[in-house]
Amino acid sequence: MTTEEVLERHPITAEIANAIQALESSRGTLDPKDLVEAARDPDSALHPIIFEHDDQEASDLWRLDLARKLIRRVKLEIVTSEVTLRAHRYVHDVGADGSGYRTILKVSEPDATQTLVEEVARLRGNAQRTSGIVAAWIAAGRWEVPAPIVAKLKAVSRAIAQLEEMIRTTAA
Repeated sequence: MTTEEVLERHPITAEIANAIQALESSRGTLDPKDLVEAARDPDSALHPIIFEHDDQEASDLWRLDLARKLIRRVKLEIVTSEVTLRAHRYVHDVGADGSGYRTILKVSEPDATQTLVEEVARLRGNAQRTSGIVAAWIAAGRWEVPAPIVAKLKAVSRAIAQLEEMIRTTAA
C-alpha cells in the first residue's frame, strides 16, 4: 500500500484538521515531527493515519515509498547533434498492477496516452493547489496579489484544461 492509498482511506475530517491546526506554532508553521509525536496518543485523530501497528509493515511501506521517490528522481539524457534533452527516465506503469514504473522509452500506445493523462492530472492538481493558496491569501487579506499574477494563474488553469481536452480528443 502506498502513502497515497493510506491517505485516501482517511479523508481529512474536521477532527483531523483541528488536530493538525492545534499543532501549528505561533508563527503558523507545522513540523511533521510534531504530527508524529501527537499521533503516538491512541486517542488522537491522527493515530490511525500515521501509525501502522505492524512495525514490519510500516518499515516496508516506508522503504517502498522511498524506492518510488528514488525511481522518480532518475533522469534520462538524450543527446542529438542539435540538443541535449533531460527528462525523468521512469513513469508510473499504467499497464501494470499500479505499483510499477517503466522507462519512458518503453511506453507504447495506448499506455503513453494514459501516462500523459496522469501527468497532466498532476499538473492540474498543482495548479488548483496554487490557485487555492492565492485565493485564500486574498480572501484573508494576507497578501495583495498583483493582478498580472492572478491573470497568469487563470491562464495556466485554462491552458491545462485545453491540454486535457486535446489529449481526450486525440485519444478518442
